[in-house]
This record gives sequence, C-alpha cells and structure tokens, in this order.
Amino acid sequence: MTGQQPGGESRYVSAAEILKMARFFGVAPPQLLKGENIEEPGLVPLAGRIGKGGKITNATGDLGIRIGPNSLITGDWLGYQIEGDALQPKHGTDELLLVERDGWSIEQCEGMESVIRTIDGLQLVRRVERSGKPGVWRLVGLHEATEARVEWCSPVRFMVPNIGLVQVPD
Repeated sequence: MTGQQPGGESRYVSAAEILKMARFFGVAPPQLLKGENIEEPGLVPLAGRIGKGGKITNATGDLGIRIGPNSLITGDWLGYQIEGDALQPKHGTDELLLVERDGWSIEQCEGMESVIRTIDGLQLVRRVERSGKPGVWRLVGLHEATEARVEWCSPVRFMVPNIGLVQVPD
C-alpha cells in the first residue's frame, strides 16, 4: 500500500505498519484500509455499575468511558464501573473493569474473576469455581459465595483506575 506524504511524495506502508495502526484504532486491517466502521479509539461502552456484594445494575443512558487515544487497550470491550467501596480492598472507587463483549464459556472462566449473568438474570462480579453439581457453578465473592446456573460470563481482562476517565454521551 502506498500513502501520500506532504509535498506529494508517495511512501510504501508495510503490512506490519498496517497491523500496528489497526491495533491502535481497535479495528481489523480491512476496516482500516476501507475506512469502514472505524469508531473513536479508547471509547468503551459502559454496560453496568457494580454495587454492594458485586451486584451489577445496567448503566442508564448511552454512556461510554474514554480511556485515552493512545491507550494500549483495543478491541471490543464492555466496561463495568465500581460504585463506592463495593469491592474494596481489591478494587477502588470508580475503577473500571473491562471484559470482552463476546464472553467466554463458563469452563474457560473457571478460577478467574469474571462478570457473570445467571439464568435468573442476576449480574455479578465473582470468581468461578466448580460446585460438584452438573450445570451449577460456585460463584465466590469477596465476602460471600453462591451457587447458580450461568448464562453468560467474561473474565475481567483489564482494571483501569479512575485517573482521567471521562464519561462521554453517545
């Protein structure tokens, strides 16, 4: 691929440079080359807020969290923001937990702190363990544990402290 430089000179852009740019913008290389569906880098949809006991409530309104244009965090993420001292001492106030939007199988989440939705619709932040009962998982929080059937889970992949995070209306 060639690119036009100031002064009208052409410059060859290598495949490695295209991959770097695609990672920076959080898009696939074909999207970058065609200019399709490129969203602002560093903007993560806020999917919910984490309250007491690790319980999650859905975020109201269409908000996103701007992490920063030069962030190394790229991809298709959902953000869950901690309210108050809900998960202290492990996580701080307003810290943002990032999970992959597509989720993982419950077996892949075993042993990991994850955002979980049970078949009853309850959303939690918990560590996933086997319960010994078929289809039922032990969900361990900081101060309590419960057993449930899990519909969706995604492990916490990044923890972003509330340093310069900005909520952005959609």
